[in-house]
Amino acid sequence: MRRTLILVVLVGWLGWLGCSNVQTEHVILEGATYSGYSSDHKVVILSEPPTKPFTKIAKLQATAEEPTSEEELRAGLIEEARRVGADAIIDVELEEQEWNYSMPIVGPGGGVTGGVQNKGTIAVMTGIAIKYK
Repeated sequence: MRRTLILVVLVGWLGWLGCSNVQTEHVILEGATYSGYSSDHKVVILSEPPTKPFTKIAKLQATAEEPTSEEELRAGLIEEARRVGADAIIDVELEEQEWNYSMPIVGPGGGVTGGVQNKGTIAVMTGIAIKYK
């Protein structure tokens, strides 16, 4: 029984380590949609706009509440860029935002008897997905 419990805890812990806590989203910019790419399509992050003609197609965002590496956030942006059919990402920025959460605890008579407060930081990486013409 003890061995089973240790194995279950170990497997859960290893699974947690392998899971990324990065959430991604996008907003289409040009109104046109493109077919997404498969996971083997190479999408690059450029430090400056390319010299060949391109169209900006979406604003991308990757966020993480837990400590996360910049590489994980970049990987999230790249995966989101593939979903919208982008060839590259430009104008990448990284910032940390603080968040605060508070919830009052209401007693039986309706009065506030205490509360829960929590705060932390969230990493936010943004970029613009582009498609070559």
